[in-house]
Amino acid sequence: FHFVSKNRTATMENREYNYYEEQAASIKLEEITSSENNAMILRRLRDGDDKLRHLTLGREGWSKFHIGEGNDLGWLGYFI
Repeated sequence: FHFVSKNRTATMENREYNYYEEQAASIKLEEITSSENNAMILRRLRDGDDKLRHLTLGREGWSKFHIGEGNDLGWLGYFI
């Protein structure tokens, strides 16, 4: 993966690894992400999609993974 963050001022809630570990199996990605596109990317990572080789982070319209409200970056970090 090659990650490029264009929005370094985004904030997120800091959570422990155990939180993600406990929630990962039963979480509905559509309900915890700030966009449908982010949910799709997290699902591909969770499911081991080997065709996902490049991912750009940033604001909506400029990237594939949009940094928005919620805990999108936390889940991205967990699934990577």
